[in-house]
Amino acid sequence: MDRFGPGGPAKPAFHPLALILSLIVAAGLLVVVLPVMLVAGLIGLGLIAALWAWMAVRAWVARARAPNGALDGRRNVRVRMPDDGRGADGPR
Repeated sequence: MDRFGPGGPAKPAFHPLALILSLIVAAGLLVVVLPVMLVAGLIGLGLIAALWAWMAVRAWVARARAPNGALDGRRNVRVRMPDDGRGADGPR
């Protein structure tokens, strides 16, 4: 009996040419898919930045329109009726 056993040396699971061919196909797919993934990632980051900016602007406008905000529209004037009991020196 030889050292490889009764059936002889074990055959490789894949033919070496198939392994080389699969590596070439994988490299080709990587060349095609990698730029697409990079562009998609940049577009995604741009969308996230745009949504963040939109929400920040909406929050700023909401704060500005709030009472006493920059865009409140009311005047800082107190309306007093002539008969409210207050004279020049304050309440009686």
